[in-house]
Amino acid sequence: MTGQVVGDFQSADAAVHCGFTQAERPEDRYWAEVDNVDMAHNVYQTCVEEDVRRVVVISSNHAADYYEQLIWTDRMEFVTPDMLPLSDNYYGWAKAAYELPGFAFATGGVNGGRKLEVVQLRIGGPQEIDIDACGPDDLKKMHRALGAYLSVRNQVQLTVKSIETEHIEDEYGIPFQIFCGVSGNTHNFWSLVNARRIIGYTPEDNSQIRFSDKIAKIMAVAQEMSSLDR
Repeated sequence: MTGQVVGDFQSADAAVHCGFTQAERPEDRYWAEVDNVDMAHNVYQTCVEEDVRRVVVISSNHAADYYEQLIWTDRMEFVTPDMLPLSDNYYGWAKAAYELPGFAFATGGVNGGRKLEVVQLRIGGPQEIDIDACGPDDLKKMHRALGAYLSVRNQVQLTVKSIETEHIEDEYGIPFQIFCGVSGNTHNFWSLVNARRIIGYTPEDNSQIRFSDKIAKIMAVAQEMSSLDR
């Protein structure tokens, strides 16, 4: 890292890594994601060198987005953070790929025994407009948008608690956690069990309530279309 960037880490108690690079051409997607993995490694390494206690990495639910295919075909109900991260695209692969070095840094095995505290936040849909892209002809798409929704204040709460919670060690004493970043949605298929238990995450928002008017309109049209097909 450059001297200016390293200086930002000095005397810091915690760091939040949100940076990424994006390919301009489809054929460059893999190499852009390799750069993102390298970037995450550099953040981990700099945190160790500058004695930063904890790093919170903004990952994505796309690290395990393959499981959505199983959910939509009724072969699975929930995705939990302890499941093997599987993705069918380079974006999700990269998210999973830089979560794993985070665990290595948390064990102390790659940095002289010094354990870096690491939290990975698999953010869902931090947008207010996802529901607007849904229509009565694709209710599963609406279900996905409602389940992945993450409000701004819930994202703030999740990040702050990931920074401030004193103890994040797993059952083996490794300070490493992966939390799903979604609100308390009725349609959730990303598990919040460990986030509630370990850092006391208590989401205030629910997409079913937040978008109730839009949901009602979409469902009314869907029911009308269904009656016409009979």
